[in-house]
Formats: sequence, C-alpha cells, structure tokens
Amino acid sequence: MNAVINFEYLVSPALSDDFYFDKVVDNLRILSELLSSGVYSIYLEKDIISKMRCHDYFPSERIFQRKISQLREGTAFCSSDIVRIIHTIIKHSEELEEQHIVEWHKEPEVESDIFSISKERMKELHEIYCSMAVDGFFNQSQLIPMYYHPLNPQLSQTISFKGIIKDIEPACIHMLPLDFYNCLNIISNVDDVFAEMDGYELYKNADTELEYKFAFYVGVVGLIKKNALKATIDWDDFKIGRFFVKSLKENQSFQEQQYSSVVYSSIVNLLADTGANEIKPFYTTATSSVQRKSGDFLAYRVHITKAGRALRLLFWKDDYEMVISNVGNKSELLIYEP
Repeated sequence: MNAVINFEYLVSPALSDDFYFDKVVDNLRILSELLSSGVYSIYLEKDIISKMRCHDYFPSERIFQRKISQLREGTAFCSSDIVRIIHTIIKHSEELEEQHIVEWHKEPEVESDIFSISKERMKELHEIYCSMAVDGFFNQSQLIPMYYHPLNPQLSQTISFKGIIKDIEPACIHMLPLDFYNCLNIISNVDDVFAEMDGYELYKNADTELEYKFAFYVGVVGLIKKNALKATIDWDDFKIGRFFVKSLKENQSFQEQQYSSVVYSSIVNLLADTGANEIKPFYTTATSSVQRKSGDFLAYRVHITKAGRALRLLFWKDDYEMVISNVGNKSELLIYEP
C-alpha cells in the first residue's frame, strides 16, 4: 500500500492550521526515516521540483521560518529540519508514471471538495487525480493519494471523475465507448495509509530494528482504527531494543517461525493498550519483590505462551517511552538494558 504525494503535502507545514503544525511535520519526519532506510516507498507527482518553483513553494527555510514565527505555541522543529526532511523524501522517492492514455468522448465531470492554493494548481491536481482514478479503475492499484488538509490532517477529502472513454492505451478488455466513474479518497494523515497495511506481513519479512518497529506501528494504528479504540500512539512512543531481533531468532519467534504470530499479536496489543495482556513487574530474582530498574525505566513482563517454551516478552517503561527489550524463556530471568 503506497502513498502518492504531491508538492502541497511536502510543504504542508506552511499550509496547514497552526494547531497541527507539529503533527504534519511528524508525518513528513516518519516518511523521511522510513524512506531513507528503504523500509517503505512512495511515489511523487511528476516534475515535483519544477512545479514547486512555478507556484513559489520551493522548500526553503524562508517559507517555513515565516510560519514558525507566527505560531502561538512553540515547536521543537526548526525550518532547516523541515527542509532537510523534505529533500530526503524527494531523494528517496520515485515519480509516478501515467499508466494509461485516455481519449475522452468529452472532458470528464469532476466533483471535488479538495482545497487548492490557486485555480491554476487546481487544474494540475485534476489531471493528476484523473490519471490516478483511471489507473486505479483498470489496474485495481493499491496507491493512496495524499494531500494536505488546511484545517485538520485527520480529515480526508474526495474527488470523483465521471465521463465516457472513447479510446484507451494500452487496450482494455472492456467494450468501448465505456462509461467511466471513479472516486478517490484523499488522505492527509500518513497513519491512515499505514492502517490499511498488514503489519504481520511486514513482521514476517522484517530483519532490522526499524523494520520491526514499522511492522508493530502499522499493526497498532490498524488495530486502533478498525476497533475504534480510544488509545493513541505516536512514532516516538516506543523503540526496539538492540538485542530484540537476536532474541526472536533464539526463541523461534523470528519472521515465520513457530511463535512469530503470537509474539507479534502480544506486542501490538501491548502498544495499543487493549488490556489483552496481563502486565506484571519483572523482579530482580525469582523470589524477590523488588522490580528491576535502569535509570528512570522500570522492567515489566508479559506471558506470551504458557505451554512448551513458556515464552515471555520483557520490556522497559518510563513516563515517556517503552523499550521492547527481548523475548525469553520464563526460566532465564534475562532482560537486556534499555
């Protein structure tokens, strides 16, 4: 499930409501981290740099510094951070190529509630989204358009196209002329894209700490959305310990090994705070009542399996962050330092 991003989304910190400034920058920051590590991939609208220049939105410190100076609340981000993030995204993304060339009987009717920076830009957006609507109709593509929302990035927008296709290249199996209709749901929050993905599939192919973090994050945002949970999660709420992957391999929980699905499910439910796990303190010894501690972090345990290996998930938690440390046998009493 890949996002398709246009230039407004890249410069959304300058366009969005002040209240959501940090949220939209965080969206870009997460994408930048995932793309630069090869964990995720997206597509950009064609000639995105030249279009930004044409509409006077080339990502420079100037446009973001002006926005930051007007914020009523402070922000942890500076203009140079945002520019660097945007250029990282551009560097590690591919341009979206048009898959079909359509000859219309007449120009398609367009219904839309999307915002645009200008009438000229709206025409370009219609072309981009019409091409995506056609490609999605014939290819059943798994591409999701992303665009900024000026009021609230949690909200989506729609655009639909209705017309008669007179001819199309490459040829299709449908009889021509063809009545065409397709509606695109345009997302503004990257978590809504991730929520449509399969976190366990990502887990089964993961090999690095970041790949596992992404798999769990996808699983959590999907679980929260599908079950309308009150819980929330941010990308920085948890991290994967440096010996976590090693412990999976040692305990038949790596990728598609015997206990992988139950380990994945336990961690996703833990992060989503569903109450499915019984969380207990992890003590210094089997007979002690003193909880293990490392700095401000306290150690906890969750039983994953009761029979056979009697596996447990060990993790650390302070007031701000959770560290998923390792999986281990009940008898080992081992938790790695955070």
